[in-house]
Amino acid sequence: MEASLEDAKFKALLKETLVELLEERREEFSELLLEALEDLALSRAIREGEDTGFVDKKEILKIIAGRAWISRLTKASPKTCGRLETPPCYQGFRR
Repeated sequence: MEASLEDAKFKALLKETLVELLEERREEFSELLLEALEDLALSRAIREGEDTGFVDKKEILKIIAGRAWISRLTKASPKTCGRLETPPCYQGFRR
């Protein structure tokens, strides 16, 4: 019977602490939660990567080059947007 009373006190204290975090330190709590989610995603990616085969370095560099091009596109100003060139890894692809 004593354990359930302590459990109830623990739950109340935990609830009070979470409410205080959300109300008074929302930004810090959000950063902490985001970091925990990133850690979980990274550990899952590592586990999945252990079960897959190796990838050629050229394939990885093509993906990175494509993402860099997309990043530059999203940061382009309206003045330069029409003058962006196709990156080398996409040259030869036509729609």
